[in-house]
Amino acid sequence: MDRENLNCADARGVDLVELLGSLGYNPAKIVNKYYWYHSPFRKERTPSFKINRKTNRWYDFGEGLGGNTIDFVVKYSGVNVSDALRIIARKNLARRNDIPTSTTEVVEPIIKIQNVTNLSYPSKNYIESRAVSFSLAKKYCREVHFTMYDKQYFAVGFGNDLGGWELRNKFFKGSSSPKGITTFKAGSDTTQIFEGFIDYLSFLELKNDHSSYDTIILNSLSFFMKTIETLKTYKRINLYLNNDNVGKRLTQLALKKSNRIIDRSNLYTDHNDINDYLQQLKRNSVSIKRAFKNRIK
Repeated sequence: MDRENLNCADARGVDLVELLGSLGYNPAKIVNKYYWYHSPFRKERTPSFKINRKTNRWYDFGEGLGGNTIDFVVKYSGVNVSDALRIIARKNLARRNDIPTSTTEVVEPIIKIQNVTNLSYPSKNYIESRAVSFSLAKKYCREVHFTMYDKQYFAVGFGNDLGGWELRNKFFKGSSSPKGITTFKAGSDTTQIFEGFIDYLSFLELKNDHSSYDTIILNSLSFFMKTIETLKTYKRINLYLNNDNVGKRLTQLALKKSNRIIDRSNLYTDHNDINDYLQQLKRNSVSIKRAFKNRIK
């Protein structure tokens, strides 16, 4: 493969199984044409990342998204398409010629919701391990019982606007279909954007469960740019994205689009996200009220 002239068609033909192998990921199991992995995007005990060997496409059931080889590298490395092409070219992997021209695939959900109840005591340990008070979590979360690979599980659930659930417990991070954002309206001309619901609950914990602004929880960064484009009526947009490479890159892209957008990640500088900051405050027995008195307005 010509490393200097890799085009999108060639990149899409690079074998995803070989690409993941070059990154140190091996399938946890192989069922017919499907190669199942522990997600390369997060830590998990149950594999929820699937590659269809026939179509050379991937799907992450925890994120609720998938795509081709280029899409994978864009998400995995937090880069744009041009940079993704360079990364794939440097791997110098063989291109497959047996991939069907039409690669549309119907994805069957592996997570099937069985029952939704109020949070109960078994969920308390996980909530409090994230430094969020159980009483606060009960206002925004439910306990979701579901099946996955025909086994029964339960998790703390946070609903999105489309009826799907973000699911978290000590061993699992995933979501049920349909995947979507979560919004809370307060009739404000300011909105605030968080990556995930634990970030939002952490913010509320720091604010003593008070927020007078409209709120958007993305539940996946894949919704970020599309969401930003829909917020033209707000006078101010506060971003609370993670302090990792992807979060910083998306924040910079958003800041270039409008002077109404404000990067609030400086409030938890030296921490990956707002929850990491909250956990450190609690570990060090620092007064949350005093720590944030002059920081979050």
